[in-house]
Amino acid sequence: MGKQSPLLPLPLSTILKIQGDPRQWIQQKEPQLEAVSGKSIHEWGSVIRGLGFSYRHNVLVWSEVVGRRIRAVVLDRPGNHPVDLFTGTSSEVNGVAVDWINSNVYWTDGLYSWLVMAPLRFHPDPSPHVLPAEPLKRVFRIVVQDGLDNPRSVAVHPLYNWLLLSDRGVRPRIERTDLLGQNREVLVDRDMVAPTGLVIDMVSCRLFWADQVKATVESVLLRGPDRQRTVIFKEGGCYAEC
Repeated sequence: MGKQSPLLPLPLSTILKIQGDPRQWIQQKEPQLEAVSGKSIHEWGSVIRGLGFSYRHNVLVWSEVVGRRIRAVVLDRPGNHPVDLFTGTSSEVNGVAVDWINSNVYWTDGLYSWLVMAPLRFHPDPSPHVLPAEPLKRVFRIVVQDGLDNPRSVAVHPLYNWLLLSDRGVRPRIERTDLLGQNREVLVDRDMVAPTGLVIDMVSCRLFWADQVKATVESVLLRGPDRQRTVIFKEGGCYAEC
């Protein structure tokens, strides 16, 4: 195995969090950034893409490109090590979402052109919020595959039994389906090029997304219509993965 040239250092991927009330740091434009706790999250040579979070378990989940895996760590527990929830993905897992009610993880894979679900499993230890010390047997389910070209992002609303999925392939669109990939329907498919970064506002029941080519942030009601354009980036583009 060859050594890495000192002139070409490996990239360092770090997961950061922003403290405080978003209404304040958005207005002040000076957010206080802090590295997420947990050993081995800041890894040389890794590339972190999609991020998901389980509100119920206080667990952060992400996709790691170089290792081709889905990883997780319990937040705010000193000494906690990240664990592999799933290994053997492609290098194009850009979207990750967690169903915190049913304890399932969803991710999009642009190379295999599918949306996959796997259980967010825990060690049988009676203490709460303990992830397994070793990877468990691979168990997964292909939730959506037919008709997908380049699935990019996914968001979940477990209270309504909904999945939201963006595809930036030959027919860019955002679909809505149930948690098992059934009852699929197109939510938005007009005037979009590269939809990504899906985020659900649980209060207003709106779905937000970024379009990397149009350089916009837009939203629509989860049940459809009332499309709004929130932000237009006049200089440069925008990049979002969620």
